[in-house]
Amino acid sequence: MRFSSAATPCSTICVMLDIGTGSGAIAAAVAHERPALSVFASDYSDAALRVAHANFVQLGLERIACLRGNWLRRSRRR
Repeated sequence: MRFSSAATPCSTICVMLDIGTGSGAIAAAVAHERPALSVFASDYSDAALRVAHANFVQLGLERIACLRGNWLRRSRRR
């Protein structure tokens, strides 16, 4: 995944939410490329969140918060 070097930098709070994260690959790529972002990975499946969290730990990206929730309902932090 590549981000444009012309992308606007975060001068205030910047947040990225990966809805339906699955393995967490997108959240991990974004967190790696943009360390100033607050990154959240959301999925309805506990099994998917366990896989995503394990991947974040393996990649040294423990700062990514995993949220379990339905896209149409409020999420809760895992």
